Amino acid sequence: MVTELKPHATLPFTSPQPHPAWADETFQGRLAFIVTTNDRAVPKEAQFGMMAATQKPWIVKEIASSHCGPFLNQIDETLRLTREIVDQFS
Repeated sequence: MVTELKPHATLPFTSPQPHPAWADETFQGRLAFIVTTNDRAVPKEAQFGMMAATQKPWIVKEIASSHCGPFLNQIDETLRLTREIVDQFS
């Protein structure tokens, strides 16, 4: 993975941000978050804090994983959690 890393663009951090999708009424009842409990880049508490700051209800699943683990070495578990989430959508 390290050999494929590219520098982060700065434009997303310096440009105006669009309206967040989670604030759109269309998505109410269908907001979901898979918390990575062993994430050192964004600790579990910060992930819950970001959800709480939206003041919206979230479907929350947890995975014992680091920041990139769901996409690198826990794909099957991530898919299982995603299916559980989709089954909860109203």
